[in-house]
Amino acid sequence: MVWTMFVGRQEEREVIDAFLRDTDPKTVVVRAAAGMGKTTLIQYCLEAVSAEDVEIVHSAGVRTEVHFPFAGLVELLSPLLGRLELLPEPQR
Repeated sequence: MVWTMFVGRQEEREVIDAFLRDTDPKTVVVRAAAGMGKTTLIQYCLEAVSAEDVEIVHSAGVRTEVHFPFAGLVELLSPLLGRLELLPEPQR
């Protein structure tokens, strides 16, 4: 596991751990300057729940899509399109 080499970010990991212990559906946004460890924190989160019965969808914004207002939403929801029939009719 990568986390034996994960230096620092104890406070952020504690926030993520508390976030994951709560069973209510939720959203987390990780924002920081380039090189600040966003990907590592997200990977920590994904690995922490990989053994749980939890479904995670995630996306990452890229600068080239800044002028496409719903690009991130499309990326986020695309993997779920095959399950539209599970939604109640008004939400489809």
